[in-house]
This record gives sequence, structure tokens and C-alpha cells, in this order.
Amino acid sequence: MMIEADVSLGKFKGDPLSSNRPIMAHPPVTASDLTLETFLDMVLDESQYKGIKLDFKSNEVLEQALQIIKSRENRIRVPLWLNADIIQGPVGATTEPLNTDMFLSLTKFYFPTAVISVGWTTKLGKEPGSYTFDHVRKMRDVLTAAQVNAPVTFPVRAALVTTLESRKNMLWLLNQIPGSTITIWSSFGDKVDVPALLDFIDAIGKEFVYIDVQRGLRCQISRYRTFRSASSWLLNTLAIARTGKFPAGTGFLALITYVTCMTSFLPWNADSYTRQ
Repeated sequence: MMIEADVSLGKFKGDPLSSNRPIMAHPPVTASDLTLETFLDMVLDESQYKGIKLDFKSNEVLEQALQIIKSRENRIRVPLWLNADIIQGPVGATTEPLNTDMFLSLTKFYFPTAVISVGWTTKLGKEPGSYTFDHVRKMRDVLTAAQVNAPVTFPVRAALVTTLESRKNMLWLLNQIPGSTITIWSSFGDKVDVPALLDFIDAIGKEFVYIDVQRGLRCQISRYRTFRSASSWLLNTLAIARTGKFPAGTGFLALITYVTCMTSFLPWNADSYTRQ
């Protein structure tokens, strides 16, 4: 439904002697064969209707990029999402978030009705992490102070929302920001507790959740639900359910989904996800 792309400040490979400009690249990449202007012209000319989500990677690129998008505003017939990590998050994330006031004020000035996608910098460690109450309270406070009236979605990392702490705190945040939603994302190689992730989605409500994950996890989410529904039906209809020996626990179902989705985790399938 959406096309997501990262916007950085860097060199256009077609004109390496030119000054830095908004390019489509993820740090630490600083050069690209695709500028923001070309990207927008290609996407907006497509006959297929897809929303656009732009992930801004630095303070320096933000206003220049917004001005370029504004120059094409009359051609935008699709949902426009403007994304940035504006709060330092779990687990001891070291990436510098974008300037909160700058991002919220500039997006409000240039595109007051666009969806504002604001999240936390993250880092996965050996120990499981969570979105703490301090994380969500800071997000609530900055959005309230900026008087954001646009639709808001909170991008959260799949591997970090599977704890009860994260679930409780995200529910609190959604109640604090009326009409807000959750966008679940993941990186290739993230280890995600799929049953717990689905419990999180059910607790939030599917109508308030967007899914933006790599192929392997998407396969697991889809198939785990199917297998869980099928196993529940069998447990309710077969006499074997009374023995307690039917292997339909969450661990068994998670194993089945992983095995059936194994090809999605192979290295050559990761290449298209990580290639710049």
C-alpha cells in the first residue's frame, strides 16, 4: 500500500562535483544515483496508487527536502507520511534523533494535513528491551507542546513491543494522542517473538496497526495466525484435545511458521532489503 524511502543529504552520483542535496539513501551512505526530485517524479507519475512515506535522516536535509516536496504538492494524490526518529529510545540507542521542535514545526508549516510518523531511535542488544513509560511520556509531551493536530502514527520496532511493559505503555500513549496509530517495523535479522507480537497487535486492535516488516516476518505473522486458528478448531472438535497431548502450544506453532517461512530468511532474499 505504501512506498517508503529514506531521505539523506549527500552527493548525486550523476554530478559528483555539485553541492549536497536531498538524495535517496540510508546512512552511512552519502551518495546515490537517485535524487529526491527524481524519486518523487517517478512515484507520482506511476499509474499504481500507492502512498508515500519519507523517512528523514538528518536535521540538515529536512527543510530542503520539504521544499522540494511542496513544489510538487499539486500532484500528490496519495497519502503522504513524514517520518523521523525524534526521541532517544531503547535499548541504550546511540543514534542521534532529529531535532524535535524543528521536525514538528517544519512539517506542520509545509504539510499540516500529512500523517506525522514520529518514533524513537532503537538498538537491539543481548538483553530484551522495551518501550518504557519515560519513552512514551516524552513523546506525549513533545506532541502536546507542539500542538500537533495532524494524524499521528508511532513507528515501533517489532522486537521491542513483545513485552507486557511495551504493550501497557503503548496503549497509554494511544489514549493520550486521540486518533493515533501504531506502525510496526523490523530490520532483517531481528529476532521477534511472533506469538507475543500478535498478542500486542490484538491488544492494540488491528484497525489501529500498520505493518511494515521484511518478508520473513510478514510470512510468519500471516501463517502463525492461520495455524493458530486451525489448531484451535482441532482442539475444540477432536477428542484428543482432552488428553492435553496435542502439540499446539505457541512454541510448536512458532516452530512450524518459521520452518514454512525459511526461504524468506535466506541471504539472497535479504539482499533486496538491504541494497541501497
